[in-house]
Amino acid sequence: CFVVANTLPTLVPQRNNQTVASGASLTLDVNGTDADSDTLTYSINDSRVTINAATGAITDSPTDSETGIYVINGSVNDPVGNLTFFFNYTITDGTPPTFTGNITNASNTKINHLINFSITVSDGFLLANYTFGWNDTGSFVNDSTRPFISNTQFINITKTVSASQGKQVCGRFYVNDTAGNQNQSTACFTVANTL
Repeated sequence: CFVVANTLPTLVPQRNNQTVASGASLTLDVNGTDADSDTLTYSINDSRVTINAATGAITDSPTDSETGIYVINGSVNDPVGNLTFFFNYTITDGTPPTFTGNITNASNTKINHLINFSITVSDGFLLANYTFGWNDTGSFVNDSTRPFISNTQFINITKTVSASQGKQVCGRFYVNDTAGNQNQSTACFTVANTL
């Protein structure tokens, strides 16, 4: 007589490396099988991703602050032993910079008055540069592109109004992060009458 030994779980297929952009979702099924029909449980070593212990479904919704490459280790277990697995998980920055407080001091602004355009720009990974443009002379004219010095930055641009009374003037911030994500924000005002 003999006792049939336990057969460890297997994975079908083996895990492939995964790449997901921030703002998107990772969905991956470990797909463990067991020749002995044992109940399987799943575990994983990384708090960035979650795994359903009963089904092996792996999910994540990464943010741009998590941009990088990670080795995810896990295991599929039967009552006697386990099989380990790993995959490389690359999170890319897919989220554009965000804005708060795009404002002007434009109440009652007249020709030859100074106007301020102010905004705060943030990014979860790395801001790269910004350009300010405005249409005081009729069409948009951009200033020189400037680098950011932090991942959250307040920007204030001061201009002298030359447009005539009643003209709508807009200032626009164009921003980029280091992954090439772009965004823009516009604030407008109407030039007031000069007495």
